[in-house]
Amino acid sequence: MFLKSIFFLIAVGLSSANELRRPEGRIIGGTYVPIEDVPWQVALLVGTSHICGGSIYNKWTILTAAHCVYGEITEHVSIRAGSSLKNFGGQHVNVSKIIIHEEFNKETLDNDIALLILEKPLDTNNTLIKPIELAQEPPSPGTNVLVTGWGSMYSKPLDFYPQILLGVNLTVVDTASCREKYNLELPKPVVCAHQSGKDSCQGDSGGPLVTWPNPKLVGIVSGGPHNCATTYPGFYTDVASFRDWILKTINKLY
Repeated sequence: MFLKSIFFLIAVGLSSANELRRPEGRIIGGTYVPIEDVPWQVALLVGTSHICGGSIYNKWTILTAAHCVYGEITEHVSIRAGSSLKNFGGQHVNVSKIIIHEEFNKETLDNDIALLILEKPLDTNNTLIKPIELAQEPPSPGTNVLVTGWGSMYSKPLDFYPQILLGVNLTVVDTASCREKYNLELPKPVVCAHQSGKDSCQGDSGGPLVTWPNPKLVGIVSGGPHNCATTYPGFYTDVASFRDWILKTINKLY
């Protein structure tokens, strides 16, 4: 069964003694990334706790994973942009509307994508807060990509959640071989990426996977094996496949 084989990642606040268990994403083997290098990155908060990442599409709109916000009360959700620290600095803005893909399946993680509409616009007229261009087609196998987030630096049972933003370079893996590796159906549609000893991990869900060094958003951190940084690739929602959905949904709003 899918649920027995794939870890639907767990959201945790660094300072929380009692971990809040929820679907979440899975950076291991990474290094510090200044926010000016990845100004599209945001932290997604519920209350005061960091739960996931996200990407700036425009000054009003954030892209994230559907499983990050599924079942959440909008009034409790906010984002922090323009800071390498998940709980300090930058611009902190409340979310006014959550739009989850209408065909999202919380059991299989199919169509794992959501839009967050902000209560007020981000200040994108600086070097720390900038939108990211959407990919128009999925990345080819072998493409160099960068994933960033505030997720765990270690796999269980040694979870450690950093305060500063980390990033790691991965390589896109052929989707067919990725499915064969898992020996089961993966969510649809996805991009798989891997690098020995490196991975996104708990706390990174919803965050950006971008081509590097010419950044375009190709993926949204979705899931992977129970333990991070194994021989199994992580899988990411394929942004190019949802480009039309994103544009049509936003056009209805503005």
